[in-house]
Amino acid sequence: MFKEPLQNAGLAAGHVVAKMDTILDEYYAYMGYDANGVPTAAKLKELGLTDAANEMEKFRK
Repeated sequence: MFKEPLQNAGLAAGHVVAKMDTILDEYYAYMGYDANGVPTAAKLKELGLTDAANEMEKFRK
């Protein structure tokens, strides 16, 4: 999706979003998500969702 030239994007039409993988990795790290965009256990606990963090642990292994 991000490797294709932008369509119907006004002045950005025809351009490709460069370094999208790097940008996405940095965003996930900043937000407290893993490489798949799923909140980490630490992030869930920070948000007061300890039960959800504990429940999700069995899927992370």
